[in-house]
Formats: sequence, structure tokens, C-alpha cells
Amino acid sequence: MKFLKSLLILTMVITFANCSESDSAPIYPLSYENIAGTYNVQSFSYKTDVITTTNGIPITIATASAVGDTFQIDLTLNVDGTYTIQGAYRVENKISACSW
Repeated sequence: MKFLKSLLILTMVITFANCSESDSAPIYPLSYENIAGTYNVQSFSYKTDVITTTNGIPITIATASAVGDTFQIDLTLNVDGTYTIQGAYRVENKISACSW
């Protein structure tokens, strides 16, 4: 029993001694070089408020949203930070006026 206890303690000591602090830096840092390439767009949607300002007071007058479908778009991200989008898609827009 004493041998088993000693073996357990030795195993725990070795296990904790082998633990080291891991570097929290990502393996692949986010940069233009890492994300450059051509991508196929699969989805598109947005929702936003239409706001006007009267006498310095912002007033929401409508909510606009859109959902895209039927995508045939290629998005190219370049190493210099520029991009190109080519293709076509269909968007369904919806605008809802606010009621007070």
C-alpha cells in the first residue's frame, strides 16, 4: 500500500512538473497575408435603423433590413488590404416605418 501511495504521489509530481504556461498568442496571427484569397459568398443580411435628427434629438423613423439569396459572387481579398467583388445576387429589402 505504501508503494502504491508513493507511486501515485510521484505520478502527480511528474504531471504537475511537466505543465508549462502556454503562449496565448494565436498560431496564425490575423493579417492581410493570412486572409488573402478568393472566397465564394454564401449569405448576406443586414438590419439597421433609419435615424433623423430634429433640434439635436435623434429620432428613429424606420427600420430597414435585407436578406440576400441566389449567390454567384466571388470576393477576392488582396494582400495590400484591397478587395474585389464580382458576380450577382438577389436581395429582398424590407422597410418598416416606426409608429409612435
